[in-house]
Amino acid sequence: MLDSFKRNDTLKLALDSRYWLLALAAGLMLFHLALTDQTGDMKGFSISLIFWGAIASMVWDKQETLRFRTSLSASLFATTLLILTFWKILQISSGGIFVQAVPLIFGFSLALIASSWRGLGQYRKELLAFAVLALPGERFLAGNIESLVQSITGYSFTMLTAAAATFGLNLVGIRTFLDNGVYMHLSRSIVRVHEGCSGAGIIDFLLRLSFLFLIIFTTTRLGKYLAPVIAILLGFLVNSFRVAVMAYLINDFNTETFDYWHVGSGSQIFGAIGVILFGLICFPFIKSESSQPAAEPPVDHGT
Repeated sequence: MLDSFKRNDTLKLALDSRYWLLALAAGLMLFHLALTDQTGDMKGFSISLIFWGAIASMVWDKQETLRFRTSLSASLFATTLLILTFWKILQISSGGIFVQAVPLIFGFSLALIASSWRGLGQYRKELLAFAVLALPGERFLAGNIESLVQSITGYSFTMLTAAAATFGLNLVGIRTFLDNGVYMHLSRSIVRVHEGCSGAGIIDFLLRLSFLFLIIFTTTRLGKYLAPVIAILLGFLVNSFRVAVMAYLINDFNTETFDYWHVGSGSQIFGAIGVILFGLICFPFIKSESSQPAAEPPVDHGT
């Protein structure tokens, strides 16, 4: 009798579509992370890992209120979309815009399979987060902001970064002056700040993170406006600090340490510092649960 009950329970688990969806979602997530890792883009991998983890947590938190009612047309469309996506991936030799859009395609397909066309509204926050992740290029957001800043001030991010790094070095007693906007003159060397060191990458990273923060959490009205601004300022300041450190190491002829912090694993630490600072500064903007409206009562799951 006991064995019969165990077999029945196992059969119920096997027939429960939610477990198949969970397995499919986990597989697609791991596939995309592995694909991103293969490109060697550490920033892309980091932001993808953060977004996937956050979105998975969002879905898990509201699993009791989700309606799982699929349809044949939605499942066929989603399956076709997944097949075409994998076919396209096989033709790609490196990372690019399409690889960034893959999570959005995966998320949309999963939502269709789980809840059909009528149930897509349940996943609007998750799909919006995937859309933020899918924005093309590493510098899509920061590039537009840089164009705006340059049209107003006449200075690019590269020039502003060089100026901030020069100011910081002088502030700690290391005599430095700026020439032609991007050349930092130190006591024993001249350092040119290239466009790749403008900070656009880390600003773009933190901006996407700020949008994810606003999607996940219910924040104060002030927080909604300040979170993106804080992301931009933090990205700029952290990168300016990084450039100042790089310039000091070059002036000190410490090439081994310079390579570690510039292109080695140490270069990722500055991004981590930016993420931690952003979290600490923006945490007070999150509204407490007592001030949020009560959650909707759970509904029965369709089978």
